[in-house]
Amino acid sequence: MKQAIQERFLISPFLVFFVIHATQVGVGALNFQRPLMKEAGQDAWMAVLMAGLSAHVLIWLMYRLLSHLPSGGDLVSLHEQYFGRWIGGVLSLGLLFYYALAAFMVLQSYIEVIKVWVFPLMGAWQFSLMFLLMTYYVVSGGFRVVVGLCVWGVVIPLLTIFPMVFFPLEYAQYRNLLPVFDHSFGQLAKASKEMVLQYLGFEMLLMYYPFLKQAPSSQKWAHAANAFTMFIYFVLILISIVFYNKEQIQPGVLIIQ
Repeated sequence: MKQAIQERFLISPFLVFFVIHATQVGVGALNFQRPLMKEAGQDAWMAVLMAGLSAHVLIWLMYRLLSHLPSGGDLVSLHEQYFGRWIGGVLSLGLLFYYALAAFMVLQSYIEVIKVWVFPLMGAWQFSLMFLLMTYYVVSGGFRVVVGLCVWGVVIPLLTIFPMVFFPLEYAQYRNLLPVFDHSFGQLAKASKEMVLQYLGFEMLLMYYPFLKQAPSSQKWAHAANAFTMFIYFVLILISIVFYNKEQIQPGVLIIQ
């Protein structure tokens, strides 16, 4: 029988909002516009909404799935419960590989941003070592420390960086949004596929679900986090469309600051 996690290691349900939103919004917000507008042009904002609504459906399915587990269970327990020890272990190993690959991808993205903007002559391994040491320092403090970092990772950019994205509206060309519904459903679906990567992060809930107090009640906060992420990307794509046009975005990587 799985031992229950002590209450001092648990977090309140509303903190799920910060954890999910912090994992969804990152360096991808700097250049997600280009592949979307390549597929859907001025209708790219629809792809943002379509991908966000799909994430809502997946979050709902995750909570339905986790509700059948005993208290303190996670996805590893679910694998063992439905597939047995050996097959479940293989599936859990695949999950571990997925998380490692996602972490590597995020690390590489941050390193590329720092090298381009700040230290273009420094090698990638120096940045990797510094980031990994800082990551180990945070993770070794426990899950509550990670959650605290997520809270600041949401609050600080929201108060300092996000208001700056509205400055280009002074030069906005709202005609760039027309014509509306000028692309087929297939083109919008391809653009939504490009947007899926930006919404990933909520699936981590499958692992830290046992660390939530009154875990089922956190579902509304998970949906609120995804809705807020969808709002952020929706604002960014609209500002990008009215400030640039499709031809201006395509040659390089768009950065909004």
